[in-house]
Amino acid sequence: KVLEDVNLTFPAGELSVLVGRSGCGKSTLLKLLAGKETPDAGEIVLPEGWHTALLSPEPYVITWTNVRQNVAMASGVGRTPEARYEHAMEYVRLVGLEDYADLSPVELSTGMKQRLGLARVLASQAKLLLMDEPCSALDPKSTARIEELISELSGGYTIAIVTHNMQQASRVSDFTAFFYEGNLVEFGQTAKI
Repeated sequence: KVLEDVNLTFPAGELSVLVGRSGCGKSTLLKLLAGKETPDAGEIVLPEGWHTALLSPEPYVITWTNVRQNVAMASGVGRTPEARYEHAMEYVRLVGLEDYADLSPVELSTGMKQRLGLARVLASQAKLLLMDEPCSALDPKSTARIEELISELSGGYTIAIVTHNMQQASRVSDFTAFFYEGNLVEFGQTAKI
C-alpha cells in the first residue's frame, strides 16, 4: 500500500503542506485528490461544488499556443473566446507574465513555466489547489516569487502543497501534515509542529 488509513481534512481557506521522505505517499495523495489516481479503498470527499486543480513539478503547458491562449484554455467552457482571453489575462497579470503573453511557453524559463502552470490552475476556478513541489528546480528569485504568489492566494483558496523544503514549509504554511511510509503521523498548525 502506498497510503494506509489516512484521514485528513484540509482547513478551508488555509495553506497546508505535506512533508516526509520521498516515496511516503505525499504526491500520490495529491493525485488521488485531483482524480488522477483511483483509491482501492476509502473515499475522498469534497464540499459540494468544489473541484481540484493540480500543479505538478512539470506544469502542463500546451506548446503550440502562446501564454495567454494557454491560460484561456484552462479558464472553462461557457464563455465567449473574448471573455476567456480577458479572464486569462487577469491570471497572466497576477503571476507576472503580462509582458510574455504573446510568447510560446517553450520560450519561457523554468520559473516562468511554473508561474504559467499556476495561472492555468487559478484560471480553472478550482477551490482546492494542489501543488506538487511548486518550486522544484527553481532559482532562489523564482522560488521567492512563487512563494509570494502562494501566500497572496492562501486566504481565498484552500491549498495543499507537497514539499521537501522544510524552510519553505515553515515560511508558507498554516498547517503541516507529516507522512512516514504511507502513514499520516501528525497533522496540525505549523507553528506548533
